[in-house]
Amino acid sequence: MKNNKGFSVLELITTIAIIVIIFGVILPAFTRNIKRARVSADTQTASEMATSINASLAYETLEFTGSGPVMIKNGTVVSDSKLIGSGFEEKFVRSKVDKDAIFVIYGDNVNGVERIVLINGHDEYDCWPGTDLSATTIEDTMVPTTAYTGD
Repeated sequence: MKNNKGFSVLELITTIAIIVIIFGVILPAFTRNIKRARVSADTQTASEMATSINASLAYETLEFTGSGPVMIKNGTVVSDSKLIGSGFEEKFVRSKVDKDAIFVIYGDNVNGVERIVLINGHDEYDCWPGTDLSATTIEDTMVPTTAYTGD
């Protein structure tokens, strides 16, 4: 009679295959949920920016300069248009989605902030006003757009 100790090769391969299949199913959902949470955090950042900018515009301590939208990448304004004055510091504006993502603030001195968009590579997220983050996939919150051609 043989004294079999341990597992056979077939049992080990079967176990590894089952683990790989489980990870193959769980990992995409997990990464999608992480990205959704980061977009949600960026949406909150956009809401706070809009509130801060609109309050500063109302008190006339801040003004839009330039003719286009204000673009902020990793705490630095990367557009010709800027926000000049006090009440808003772009150095604190950083994306949770990607360090190279760009917040684009559309607005003027009369109407305040009208729209804030987050551009991440070829993806564009409408962050403010109102984004439906209860969508079933992160792609449902994206707005089709042409690629950003800035720096």
